[in-house]
Amino acid sequence: MTDLADMFEGWAQSDQVDPVKVARLHGWADGFRSLVEVVGTDYIPPEASPDAPVSLMKFLAVQMRLD
Repeated sequence: MTDLADMFEGWAQSDQVDPVKVARLHGWADGFRSLVEVVGTDYIPPEASPDAPVSLMKFLAVQMRLD
């Protein structure tokens, strides 16, 4: 989740992002960092049913952990 926060913060640094999206991305980054403080860096969300779609956030987090 810390990696996701860093990614959102990096996206906010782009010159092509309007000010509203910059604020939103920084808010998401701060939110993820706050969440990491509560649940810890090794938190893995519980598995959903096998036929449930994977959320975009979970997909990104899993992909970042593989690298």
